[in-house]
Amino acid sequence: MAERTGATLTILPADSASIWGLRPYFSVVDELTQWHATPRTLRVWEGLTTGLAKVHGSRLCVLGTAGTLASDQGRQFQDFCRPASPFVA
Repeated sequence: MAERTGATLTILPADSASIWGLRPYFSVVDELTQWHATPRTLRVWEGLTTGLAKVHGSRLCVLGTAGTLASDQGRQFQDFCRPASPFVA
């Protein structure tokens, strides 16, 4: 826990049951483009993004490497980010 702000860091698995109901201010998703579009991963993504939407000023950081996108979900996210960011290759 950060003494000055009281902020905490919680590391969670990509498990839809543990994601729903959270209201994160900052979230990091690793290798989203390698997530396969299964019902489980779609529920995780939906739970995370709906939780972020409930917190004013929340941020999402998506980490990934260059390569072939494994899912439509990763491709859609990359297409969404490309016009707004000089950092998306």
